[in-house]
Amino acid sequence: MGTGQRWWAAIVAAGPPEAPPAKDAAEAPRELETLLAWYAESNELLLSALREAGPERECWTWWAVGVSPANAWGVARRRVHEVLAHTYDAQLAAGAVQPMPADLAIDGVAEFLDTCNSTPAGLAARGPRPSTTTPPRAAPGSSRWTAPAPGPHPSRTTPRPPPSATGTAEQLLLFVW
Repeated sequence: MGTGQRWWAAIVAAGPPEAPPAKDAAEAPRELETLLAWYAESNELLLSALREAGPERECWTWWAVGVSPANAWGVARRRVHEVLAHTYDAQLAAGAVQPMPADLAIDGVAEFLDTCNSTPAGLAARGPRPSTTTPPRAAPGSSRWTAPAPGPHPSRTTPRPPPSATGTAEQLLLFVW
């Protein structure tokens, strides 16, 4: 994640180029204390780049043709949810899973659908469309989310409704990730 944070910091700082800057070839340190310090520094580099740029600054993103904004705010939102999902992975590996904040997890579902469900392949199959996400309304600790199918909308090709998944906000985030 530290290498990713550094790369996204460089992308946000560079502004709106046509292509991303080259990734830094440096590897993460292997010694635990040095690694933790490097990771904290990597996060601070990204946070500083985001603060300096402001939320509206355009920048290169791999999702620029999709629904999510190709700006510093879009990068910040993407990185928060990516870190959230990978933090869960690390906690699971350590046997110490902590619950995710439900509001953050459900926003992660919305962000994932808007970012990853609007890939060039999906857009080529169905054409651009507005954001596919709406805030869920549910009892605390659970929600129902309807995820659009990639490619042509199912209602255009079959009589069945789009696929959906039901679970807690955390379960849905882990499902889409």
